[in-house]
Amino acid sequence: CEDKCTNQMFSQKNYAKVEVRRAGAKGFGLFALDTIRGGQFVIEYIGEVLDEDAYARRKEYYLMTGQRHYYFMNVGNGEVIDACRKGNISRFINHSCDPNCETQKWLVKGELAIGLF
Repeated sequence: CEDKCTNQMFSQKNYAKVEVRRAGAKGFGLFALDTIRGGQFVIEYIGEVLDEDAYARRKEYYLMTGQRHYYFMNVGNGEVIDACRKGNISRFINHSCDPNCETQKWLVKGELAIGLF
């Protein structure tokens, strides 16, 4: 589909301009450097895809080793993305009770991709 593919923002990593900064008591957060329009692609949530059993083992391992911060995202279908070891800076997007982004599932080169918009 070449130029007409709408998923090129993923494959070409056309991310919004963001940076990681301290976010008070919560540790670090991801902050926009430019205005981000509603519905605009911000970044792909990247990490290791785990099935439910691997997720349970990984979570237990992190607890046993004293890992304080977790970067798990449940994507459904029994799969969880762990962005701790193999993730990108998207893992620093913090939870909000008043969210201004949403996750969307896309198919990119035959693989599931999670985008934050």
